[in-house]
Amino acid sequence: GIDALILNDEKYQATIYLNKFAMLIRNILDSSRLHAVPFRKDLETLRLYIELEQWRHEHRFTAETNIDDNIAGADYKVPPLVVQPYVENAILHGLRNRTDGKGKLTINICRQNNWLVYTIEDNGVGRAAADQDPPIELRLGARAGEVREGLRG
Repeated sequence: GIDALILNDEKYQATIYLNKFAMLIRNILDSSRLHAVPFRKDLETLRLYIELEQWRHEHRFTAETNIDDNIAGADYKVPPLVVQPYVENAILHGLRNRTDGKGKLTINICRQNNWLVYTIEDNGVGRAAADQDPPIELRLGARAGEVREGLRG
């Protein structure tokens, strides 16, 4: 993560990481006050989260987002961060434990009837292997609700 970049005197990379982290936090805070956000904004937030997780886990996995052409130009509204916990689960319980650097996260988004359908696929190690590791302390999805509550108070 950021601490390794700083310790290794990789100032440029550390700056990029911090800028992405700041954008992610800003997007989360902006979205936390709303019941629905533009699809594009939510997707940007999800992509920032994935990029930071890739850095944090030393690029052990690649990520690909495929969006149906019918959705790309539309102005849909979606609940904020509703997909992020599922992506987090794929990363933390599968992809982060791959040691060969060949992990792959694929998110497909299409429209079926009046629904936006997200399909999240990964080639991680699976839950059984991941359960052998100690629990992770920082979970962004769980903390987002706490941030929302803190802002209301």
